[in-house]
Formats: sequence, C-alpha cells, structure tokens
Amino acid sequence: VAIRRAIGSLQGPPCESWTIARFAEFEQDLKAPQPLRLASLSERHLKQVHLANVLLQVAHTFYLALVASGGFSVTEHPAEAKWHPRQDIAPSIWKLDETKLLAGADSSEILTFNQSIHGSVGSKPTSLLCLRLPTLRYYVRRAQCDFVPCVRRPGGLIGRADDGSWRTAPAKEYPPSLCRAIARAMVALAMVVPHDPYAPVET
Repeated sequence: VAIRRAIGSLQGPPCESWTIARFAEFEQDLKAPQPLRLASLSERHLKQVHLANVLLQVAHTFYLALVASGGFSVTEHPAEAKWHPRQDIAPSIWKLDETKLLAGADSSEILTFNQSIHGSVGSKPTSLLCLRLPTLRYYVRRAQCDFVPCVRRPGGLIGRADDGSWRTAPAKEYPPSLCRAIARAMVALAMVVPHDPYAPVET
C-alpha cells in the first residue's frame, strides 16, 4: 500500500461475534461493544471470536494505510441495530473507538442501507465504511430505482433450517447487484488514482 502497488481494498470481517441475533433466543447481561467480554465462552467459540477480532484489525489496518497513501477502501458490516429495543447494549463495530476514528478521517463516510434493495435473502441492514468513493452512494441507492426483488426465506434468517444449517448462511454472500455497485465505484477511482503495479517489494 505504501508504495502504491495496492491502491484499494474491500473487506467484510466476520460478524458472528457482533450479531444482534444473540438476543433472539435468550437474554444475557452484556455490555457493548467488546466481543471478548464473556469469560464463559467455550474454547471453540473463543477461537472463533479471536479470529473475528484479528480479521477486523486487519481490515482497519488496510483502511488506515489507504487513508495515508491516498487510496480507496470499503469495510462492510451489519448496521448498528438502532431499531432494536436493547440497541444500547447491542454489539456493533460501529461503536468501537477505532471505527469511529477511521470514519472521521477526511474523505470517509458511512453509507447505511438494506441489502434487500439488491435482492438479498433478507432485509440485512448494512453499513459500508467508505474511503474516497464518492460515486458509491449513487450506485448503491440506484438499486432502489432498479429494484431487485428480495428473496424471502421461510422462518427469516434467525436460527437453523430444517437441514441443520444456519439460516444466515445464504445471506453471507453479497447480492450480484451490490457487487456491481461496489465494483463500478472502485473501477472509477482505480482509473485516476496513481499506482505502480510493478513497484519492488522490500523483503
């Protein structure tokens, strides 16, 4: 990134440890927003949360490097659950000081929308932390005009399906319409941002 061999990034760190769905089946005395706060987690779940935390830090590291280098970036994650009755303690990366710091950088903005306008299997309230992508808002919102019917799944996206799989699994993939929106905005910037794909990498 520093030598402009890479000028952009797109990242969507795992959201399992941040999901509002944990409130659907049981109640806990939780305090947002730190996912490693539960001492009672099993070893398997600790590893899962640790990996999610590492990948979130990788996403933030890329974003910060691109802020400094003049590049562009998108970090995708579920939107803050302001609609939920317990949103004050609901986990969200958008409540983290690190995320707020990046969102406050020059040429950064947070774009929030429902992926259902792009044909997602559920409404999927989503936020994008965007860096130097002024056309992305247009391409994302344009889907509200070129509406792609949302694919509704019986039972919603909470819990397990009859075959034992998690109902959220199909929703992990970005709808093609959203992929096109992000790609168009990034290609537009890639055409004008100075870069050197053959710059030597120090070893």
